[in-house]
Amino acid sequence: MNHPVSRWLKIIFHRSGHAIQESEERYRALVEQASDGIFITDNRERFLDVNNSACDMLGLSRKYMLARHIQDVMPEEEYVKFTQIRHRLKAGETLLNEWHMKCSDGSLIPVEVSAKILSDGRIQGIARNISERKQHETQLVHLANHDSLTGLPNRSLFQDRLQQALMKARRNGLKVAVLFCDLDRFKRINDSLGHDVGDQLLQTVAGRLLGSVRESDTVARLGGDEFAIILDDFATEDAVSGIAQKILYTLARPLAITTLNLSTTSSIGISFFPEDGDTAQALLKNADAAMYLAKARGKNNFQFYSQGIASDALEHLNLEINLRLALEREELVLHYQPQVDLKSGRVIGVEALLRWRRPAGDMTLPAQLIPLAEETGLIGPIGKWVLRTACLQNKAWQDAGLPGMRVAVNLSAKQFMHQDLVQIVERALDETGLEARYLELEITESSLMQKSEDAVVTLGKLKAMGVHLSIDDFGTGYSSLSYLQRFPIDTLKIDQSFVYDIATNQASAVITQAVIALAHTMKLRVIAEGVETASQIAFLAENRCDAMQGYYVSHPLPADGLAAFLHEGPRPYPHAVS
Repeated sequence: MNHPVSRWLKIIFHRSGHAIQESEERYRALVEQASDGIFITDNRERFLDVNNSACDMLGLSRKYMLARHIQDVMPEEEYVKFTQIRHRLKAGETLLNEWHMKCSDGSLIPVEVSAKILSDGRIQGIARNISERKQHETQLVHLANHDSLTGLPNRSLFQDRLQQALMKARRNGLKVAVLFCDLDRFKRINDSLGHDVGDQLLQTVAGRLLGSVRESDTVARLGGDEFAIILDDFATEDAVSGIAQKILYTLARPLAITTLNLSTTSSIGISFFPEDGDTAQALLKNADAAMYLAKARGKNNFQFYSQGIASDALEHLNLEINLRLALEREELVLHYQPQVDLKSGRVIGVEALLRWRRPAGDMTLPAQLIPLAEETGLIGPIGKWVLRTACLQNKAWQDAGLPGMRVAVNLSAKQFMHQDLVQIVERALDETGLEARYLELEITESSLMQKSEDAVVTLGKLKAMGVHLSIDDFGTGYSSLSYLQRFPIDTLKIDQSFVYDIATNQASAVITQAVIALAHTMKLRVIAEGVETASQIAFLAENRCDAMQGYYVSHPLPADGLAAFLHEGPRPYPHAVS
């Protein structure tokens, strides 16, 4: 007969064993259901147990892993690092580190491992796959250091790479070149054709720049239409010149964007380390100054930095600052050049021409003034001032008893594309009291064709107001005859480049004859610009040109000088025909 105590002990041991088994089963279930990889190694770092997630993460079977060492699933260099901190683990510290683990196909995945040592010397670890997190971090770093539109390095990354290139150059006695590239007339394309076209243009330019340099070189977009390039490890400065020339040629090739065939050019400034600066900031600033010299010398070229450029850049900056103050200081003035009927010699209108009378007494002409105004964004307020002042002066002449005539005002491409142009013209006429029929607006041929459909609408509204419309510099653009018929214009102005040698150059003579014949067929009047000789007048009169303006008639005159000119009345011109 069994002793009662023995029976109770058997029951307790049975129940305890059952509880332990249940506990182990629950633990195993939890381990297998965990999304993280869980492993246990012996004190020699050989796997004793792994869960399914660990196997799935690495693409390895449990049987394979249980015969392996931790070193077998880690890159060698990372296992070396692990051995260097293993003593902390054995000291009872729980380690949380990021490592890479090798998958069955040899690829590496980033994991975050929490590991601790158990009381019996075994190591227990939990490994979490952090591939998505790392990918997200990489994307954030890329976004912080790259231009979102073109994918090129941004200004911050460019400066970092330039610093590294300079450190390398100092160590090895090498040279570094910085190229500062600015697209010519990009703002005009962006404003007239829209930001979508402008963005596509920038993306295409970025691709062409990358294709013009070596993979080891850095091409960055600094902002807007400004790009910069770092060149190192080059043999001579001539090699840099060759790359700059290649860039100019590549960017000048036509660009197909949507349904448009566009072309753009670039102005490039170049500085060298160590001659032109020993810091990233100095090299970039001096390359920028050289780029402005390239623009001043006609665009679509490259220039090297020199000490003299710095003073030129400072002068340009001062010019910009003073232009901003010119309106407030009333330094802007208008001069007026008469337009004369070739048959009667009567003045039929005047063209208002902007002048900047500087405090020192010198006069800045439109060829310098208008590009600077467009570059600085001042063309809007200056254009409004010109329009209002011209209208006000014409009304003053009429009030003084002079015969009524039109005053012609030039519109830049940006002004013509301004969405409030019609309202701006209406306001100028209302405020000055000038009748619309005494105002003529001159628009260049190229401006009309940039957004021809919009141009038709805008011109139609201005024409409905009674404003006279003319195409300036006709023959220098690329207008379609089909669109020319749709534009409600009154006058074509023959560009002075054709008039200059019509008496001696057959090509210019033929073009001028064709323009006059075309205009008259379309019931338009023709004015020839830049008339300076009697032989030019004879040719124009013989071919039935309607009117002329130029130095032969008169230089542009201030308002009071023009009034005196008008008081003299009509004057006969030799060779003009009746």
